[in-house]
Amino acid sequence: MNMNKSDTTRPAKKPLFYGWIVVGASSLVTLSAATSAISLLSIFVVPLADEFGWSRSVIAGGISGGTLVGILGAVFVGRIVDKHGARKLLAAGCFAQGIATIGLAFTQGLWMLLPLLAIARSNLVAVVSVAAPTTASNWFIRKRSQAIAWVVMGDKMSLIIFPPLVQVIISATNWRVAWASLGVFTLIFGVVPALAFIRRRPEDMGLLPDGDEVTPSSEASTAPEAVQEIQWTSKEALHTPALWMLVVLQFVRGAVGTSIAVHRVPYFTDQGIDATIAATLVTVFAIGMAVGTPLWTKLMDVVPSNVALAFHFLAMGFVMAFLLSVSSPSVAYVYAFTEGVIATGNNPVILITIARYYGRSSLGTIRGMTQVAWIAGLGVGPPVAGLAYDLRGSYVIAFAFFGALAVLASLLAVRVRPPVHPEPVASA
Repeated sequence: MNMNKSDTTRPAKKPLFYGWIVVGASSLVTLSAATSAISLLSIFVVPLADEFGWSRSVIAGGISGGTLVGILGAVFVGRIVDKHGARKLLAAGCFAQGIATIGLAFTQGLWMLLPLLAIARSNLVAVVSVAAPTTASNWFIRKRSQAIAWVVMGDKMSLIIFPPLVQVIISATNWRVAWASLGVFTLIFGVVPALAFIRRRPEDMGLLPDGDEVTPSSEASTAPEAVQEIQWTSKEALHTPALWMLVVLQFVRGAVGTSIAVHRVPYFTDQGIDATIAATLVTVFAIGMAVGTPLWTKLMDVVPSNVALAFHFLAMGFVMAFLLSVSSPSVAYVYAFTEGVIATGNNPVILITIARYYGRSSLGTIRGMTQVAWIAGLGVGPPVAGLAYDLRGSYVIAFAFFGALAVLASLLAVRVRPPVHPEPVASA
């Protein structure tokens, strides 16, 4: 009798907010799409050069060319996500990437490599990189930093899992089997979660952001007082200086990050570090990213966005200087972990800043516009570094240049202050 009385007074357990299921699916989709990440593709540079006799700048140019194709779709992807959601878009993109990655296993020349890389890279940089974090952001406001951290973690986990696995497969068989294996992974773990779990916004399911309870006041205003935020249209955002400064910063982060990512393994092997060890350094780098991601999202909760942005770019300048001092495996391991902790800040800091400044209503479109600049940066960094190596036989000039560029970007980042909306605060 007493047990029954205790049971009746015990508060009902609150069900898991569906937004966290969306975040988990988005993270898994991000993991599956990261099979075309530049840090992973860099492992294929030396085997391709050995088999086909291509220069490093040609291979890096092929990777960058595939990246730049994503510019054509980035803005449109954002608009689709705002209007229709990301479910079918992510599933279709991962299906295309999986088939293209399997096709890379049958490469016979540049005429095959270039279009297949374009398809695989486009899904990651134009579809998944816009749609997955935007979808997660749409489900949260107060807990947005945590949600984005978990989505970004999918990308970081890929660097822990894939590089050593791919290196083992290449050593045991060849690079063709490695690419086919990555393609199958994308098909299974990208398409299925997207179709099964991704949904556009909590309001579509009769829910509120952050899992807040629906009350009479929230029904009247569509969102409770605690989660109101300013909403910008894409046209309004275009008239703010902050957006254009974020566009410039997106370009710089893309160029600086990929100048290292594509050429990291070749640079380490040039320093006398064994290729197998160099591949494990990518995993150490990813562990650093996994450690750094929650630190950067926590930083975003305690300091203004422009301060976090400035600190991140200044730290990237330090990373480039540190890289030039690496000459042994022991130093390389310390460097890889340090780079991981610092470099991982680029995603959450930018993503959270855009959402914080411009709200949810046109978030996909606005992110798509800034994504174009990031993709352009991705396309510039690798061939510039590769060309510098081909001309000088060294990466020193290229890495020094991109390090200086990161420091200059930190000075611009300080000026990226929240825009002032001409209208009163509107609810989400």
